[in-house]
Amino acid sequence: MKTTKILIGAVGVLVLLNVILITFLFAGRPHPPSDHDRGGYGHKGKHPREHHMKHFMKHRLDLNDTQIEQAMELKNEHMEFVQKQNTTLRALNKKFFDCVTDSACGDKEAVYNEIQDLHQQIMKNRYVHFEKMLSLVEADKQDELKKMLIRMSNMEPKHQKHSKHQKHPKKEHKK
Repeated sequence: MKTTKILIGAVGVLVLLNVILITFLFAGRPHPPSDHDRGGYGHKGKHPREHHMKHFMKHRLDLNDTQIEQAMELKNEHMEFVQKQNTTLRALNKKFFDCVTDSACGDKEAVYNEIQDLHQQIMKNRYVHFEKMLSLVEADKQDELKKMLIRMSNMEPKHQKHSKHQKHPKKEHKK
């Protein structure tokens, strides 16, 4: 009888430990809050991309602090414009593609033309933005900035992919 109580007690403790272990495994252990959870990004509360952009501007383009601030203001204005236009564009795209299922959707051609006009506005704004950014940079650094702007705006593939049958370009080795 005494051994039975001990065995029942041991089984009870093991069941309790299993429940705790399973709860721990499913719930996971708590992680300390990250910089992002605290509202920052690890770079004095700014997004890492912004930190890298400023570093690039200072060290690769030789901009001074005033020029960097002007560039960041231009970037913020441009991004605000693009975000507003993208919101409008999403609504127009939805309206346009709703016409696929709704024959009484109205003038599809007018919506299509609005979409084209909006794309044109975005591209014109991007062009003006690039011109303004280039005006901040000395002539000998403009090519470097052009490369960065093209890469950031996704107008150039980051990596050229080769098919299986296409030869990879040979790298020149310096001796």
